[in-house]
Amino acid sequence: MADQYFGKYSGVVKDNRDADKLGIVQVSVPTVFPAEEQVPARAALPYGMFFVPEKETNIWVEFEGGDSNSPLWTGVQHVPGSWAPEAAKNPPTVRAFKTAAGHLLIFDDTDGSESIVLTDGVNAHRLTFDADGVVLTDGKNSHAITLDANGIKVTDGVNHHEIELGSSAVTVKHGAGVAKVTLEAASAKAEAGAAKVELGPSGATVDGPVIMLGAGASLPLLRLGDQGIGNLGAPVPITITTQTKVIA
Repeated sequence: MADQYFGKYSGVVKDNRDADKLGIVQVSVPTVFPAEEQVPARAALPYGMFFVPEKETNIWVEFEGGDSNSPLWTGVQHVPGSWAPEAAKNPPTVRAFKTAAGHLLIFDDTDGSESIVLTDGVNAHRLTFDADGVVLTDGKNSHAITLDANGIKVTDGVNHHEIELGSSAVTVKHGAGVAKVTLEAASAKAEAGAAKVELGPSGATVDGPVIMLGAGASLPLLRLGDQGIGNLGAPVPITITTQTKVIA
């Protein structure tokens, strides 16, 4: 009959490769087996969890029914320097999952600043949920999507274009120039430097140093009625009195 061992024993993971993909690791348990001996330890984790420790990780080892032929690994020993610094709070109101590559999921239960943050440890992509809203950030290119009480904002971090969907307007900006389009409930405005076009319930306004009407266009004509002055009923061309040039 194999020796019986009850309780927890310190072990070190020597290999975490498992052909059956069941979380079995090869461990060294110096207080039970010779220091150079490695034994296969089965995973004993909460239902639905599958987190296999890396090589050279310090773990806790137990034995099924005390049988030294049936080792189980039941948890990880956190030694100084191994704890995720993002969770180093006292009292411990932050819960964290962190992988060897630095991927990080944080649940912050701190009163007044509760949040959930998911971070890609390699590319620095980040998804944040907090009282202000939701923010998705592309860590490689600085693209960002923000959802908050003001509305939705999409930012192109490479070309600096922006789209804002606010409570009173929708705005689209071109990052490389001065072009902008603004849509409000009853009006629309397009701007490109000094040139502007505004559309509203009362009509349209075109403003700019040069206004080009197109190849088939001509200046509009006003027909004067009975109350007019001069050649009654004759078409009279509109007169432009500003410095604007109209090119047809």
